[in-house]
Amino acid sequence: MISFWFHPHGAPPQWEVEAFPEASDPDWTDYEIHEWRVFGSLQNMAENAVDVAHFRYVHGTATFPTSEMIWDGVRRTSVIKAGLDTPQGRVESRIEARMIGPGQSATRFTGIAETLLVAAVTPVEKDEVRVRFCFTQPKSQTGGASALAARGFIHEVCRQLDQDKVIWDHQRYLSKPIICDGDGPILRFRQYYNQFYAD
Repeated sequence: MISFWFHPHGAPPQWEVEAFPEASDPDWTDYEIHEWRVFGSLQNMAENAVDVAHFRYVHGTATFPTSEMIWDGVRRTSVIKAGLDTPQGRVESRIEARMIGPGQSATRFTGIAETLLVAAVTPVEKDEVRVRFCFTQPKSQTGGASALAARGFIHEVCRQLDQDKVIWDHQRYLSKPIICDGDGPILRFRQYYNQFYAD
């Protein structure tokens, strides 16, 4: 994976790219990559991560997730806990999503299958981005009974992106949206995200 810095006025990089230890760990698999074209903006896609209510109503999580948000300069981390229904019963899961600037993110999943998802989201035109979800999992999950759960988990995350894409492809940005209790800190996220615009 190659990361590069772009600034419309040629300013030098303002933060460093972060390394994800799993990506170079020999006990983890090579990336499994899935790709989409999304007709929307980077900001709308990123805002999805703090809209905790959508996990229940768009993706059908078994419980209304609880979320903790940590805002730290150019970094934003969310920790979401939710119950997922499986054929073997409900499994408690944890999702830790870390965003570094508008262009680098990693999500660590625990529960059904331990997984690191690195999202490579690249704008290619106005309101068009190429999305590459790069998954890696412990090699210990690739055999036996755990392999089915690990494969199914990646399939489920991709299915959820398909559900989000229907919304993103038709979403309009509203500068003053109506926010309801339980929607998550969308306005706080917009304050955080505003620092990444040159003008």
